[in-house]
Amino acid sequence: MVQRVAMAHDKFTQYPHIENIEEVAGLFECPEVIATETVHGSAMRIGFCDGQIRFGGRRLEFTDIRPESKDGQGFVSWVLDTGLDKKIATIFAGHDVILYGEWHGSGTPGKGWPQIQKGIRYCKGNDFRVFDVKVDGKYVPQAEVPTWAAKVALKTMPILYRGKPDQAAFDALIDSMSRVGEENGIVDPENTIEGIVIRPPTPQWDQEGNPVIAKYKVGKWAERASKQRHPRQPKKPRAALPPTAAAFAEEFVTATRLDHILDQLREAKITIDRTATGEVMKRMGQDVKREGAGELERLGLEWKDVSPLVTERTKALFTDYLKRSR
Repeated sequence: MVQRVAMAHDKFTQYPHIENIEEVAGLFECPEVIATETVHGSAMRIGFCDGQIRFGGRRLEFTDIRPESKDGQGFVSWVLDTGLDKKIATIFAGHDVILYGEWHGSGTPGKGWPQIQKGIRYCKGNDFRVFDVKVDGKYVPQAEVPTWAAKVALKTMPILYRGKPDQAAFDALIDSMSRVGEENGIVDPENTIEGIVIRPPTPQWDQEGNPVIAKYKVGKWAERASKQRHPRQPKKPRAALPPTAAAFAEEFVTATRLDHILDQLREAKITIDRTATGEVMKRMGQDVKREGAGELERLGLEWKDVSPLVTERTKALFTDYLKRSR
């Protein structure tokens, strides 16, 4: 497997989509992998490309570059306030560099920066942790990510495991205490990690050009219903029923996945009220169709069989969210 350089015209590239662990078969063929904690925040990127500082989220690029900007849930404002943009422009001069990371924290009301995540405590205030770095069009090895982040005084994701791919070892990490929180003085066994990201130490790509990297979330942070339990608990016996479209919808359309969709809307500055119902259902459908493709094939179902149920369940979850948010 070799590093491939994207030939896109725009150098300020989005981060590749990360599939669930069961969808990345090549991962278990790697002689060594690294598992890092995932932060339950909002994915952001900041880059210095062609001599210009650029800001963006997972998909959109931000254009409101002012101290009072609300772009990226206050990410742009935070970067300007901390002087990170100036550090990047000075230190990375002569290179095209993109820092990919998670914007997170408990909020800083005095600055207008909001609380980013619920259910996990990482730090007082807000922060940005780097999980990958692209330099002159190539992703750097994981061993070099902390070095590049430290150049501009940023931290990276804690490494929780390094060794041969081992499902049992990955299971053992779930429900463990957040290392990010612990590093910031929050020592609480109930303050558990969102999940882990697993990848080889050096960037690798499969024959279709997809990155060999996977996310693994089970327990309360899982995006699929059957994963929303601890992996070491025995499964409850269930009747031998044939797979159904309804079961598929319940599996993939979850409150956790809805939270991620709502983060996308906030990033895109879309007001989250009843007028956003159509956009929520569209984005949920796109997300479920992409991540559930393998499961549909295994169940012998087509998208048209499940689409109405996905829409129905999404609408119900979003309606419930709006009621609880009043």
